[in-house]
Parts: sequence; C-alpha cells; structure tokens
Amino acid sequence: MYRVALDISQAKPEQVIYIDDREMFVEVARGLGITGITHASYEATKKSLEALGLSLSN
Repeated sequence: MYRVALDISQAKPEQVIYIDDREMFVEVARGLGITGITHASYEATKKSLEALGLSLSN
C-alpha cells in the first residue's frame, strides 16, 4: 500500500509524513524510510508536526 502510494504520488519516502493512530502501520511506514507519527491526540500530533517544521492553524 505504501509503495503504491509513493509510486502514484511520485514522492520519495523522505518527502512523506505518515500519521496513523495504529503504531503497527506507522512502523511499517518507517521501515520504508517514511517519517511516521503515531497519533494519540491533536496536541501531540501538532507538536510532532511542528518539530518537523510544519504548523497547523487552529
């Protein structure tokens, strides 16, 4: 699934951030070189994205 999405989007794994609340899927993405964030709460995910240089507007 992840490789197909990368192929379709023509993105490199290092250009992608995958967010999911299931750690197992996040780990699979990380295994392919994709930055993975396990969603636990809005605030925690927001902080993780900010640490990567992205910001969310409320």
